[in-house]
Amino acid sequence: MPSIIFHLTEAKLITQHLREASADYPFTHIHGWQNDFTIGSILPDAIPRPLKYKTHFWHPSDFSHVVIAPDLNLWQKTYPNTLKEPMLIGYLAHLHLDYLYFTEYLPSIVRFLNEQGLDETESLKAVSVQIRQTGEQMPVMTFFSKDYFYGDYIRMSPHLIEKYHLSMPASPIHPWPVNETDFASYRQFCKLAAADLSLDIKKEPVRIFDPTDFENFVNKAAETFIQQFIR
Repeated sequence: MPSIIFHLTEAKLITQHLREASADYPFTHIHGWQNDFTIGSILPDAIPRPLKYKTHFWHPSDFSHVVIAPDLNLWQKTYPNTLKEPMLIGYLAHLHLDYLYFTEYLPSIVRFLNEQGLDETESLKAVSVQIRQTGEQMPVMTFFSKDYFYGDYIRMSPHLIEKYHLSMPASPIHPWPVNETDFASYRQFCKLAAADLSLDIKKEPVRIFDPTDFENFVNKAAETFIQQFIR
């Protein structure tokens, strides 16, 4: 998912739920677990874009697709002891949110079409995007721009930052458990992300997404993650 704001929002929802429920899991006894969980929840994006396939555990057979969801089975094979490390659990939460977004939520909002007007998954064959609610169509490159797709993420951010009191996590205090990126890359990423959190964004109407519906999606994803991977 292109925005750190939504991953920070889900991390806040998950850690808050576990704290309020007095959840008793091995990782909740680790000092600073909430901070390390939050670090993990944004960690897959802390790497240059050409290497995202590595941090997001994309399956090679999906590389040619317009949008790519993480392979959660590949993650679990790589890190079978996820529940012992707060940062790894947060990392899995990021991948899980991306998975639900690209396999369920985004397909409910838009269709990628080929020249024949049929649904298309291959990036080289997809020529246009159709907004399901309005029927509006546009070239793929126009859709993936600040006017539409990326711009809507920016436009939806201020509400979430204010409502959930979002901020960047502190530096990790435990050994780095992830091999796909390193602390130096993460630290550089945090500098850029912190600037995004402090931006004075003018309130403008979104063009694709329904903000309330999207927030509900993130809330539901957090609930699903807790049920599926923690309880």
